[in-house]
Amino acid sequence: MPPENITLGALCMVETAEDKKSLNYFDKLFTLCDSLLPDSGCDLVLLTEHGPCQEKNYQAKDGGLFQCYAALAKKHQIYLVAPLPEKCDEKKYNTQLVISPAGALIHSY
Repeated sequence: MPPENITLGALCMVETAEDKKSLNYFDKLFTLCDSLLPDSGCDLVLLTEHGPCQEKNYQAKDGGLFQCYAALAKKHQIYLVAPLPEKCDEKKYNTQLVISPAGALIHSY
């Protein structure tokens, strides 16, 4: 039976053009998550929908970025909805991953 109450958190980063040139978006995102999630009490966290869609960031659903998201969900015991610039059969997608507190991919869209 699902819990009676669910605490929902949403995280959205604001970046300047200079940030995009000088910082790695995903490193900044993970640093922010690690600083905010431990005391948040959240059960479900939604990350900003759009990550940077630069060629270097596109990857398969089970790539390194998913592994980082899975570790984050597991570490903080949360459900996580997170962006993935996905490349599949030479096609590119703005995919959202839904990851369980066990670090498993349970849905994507």
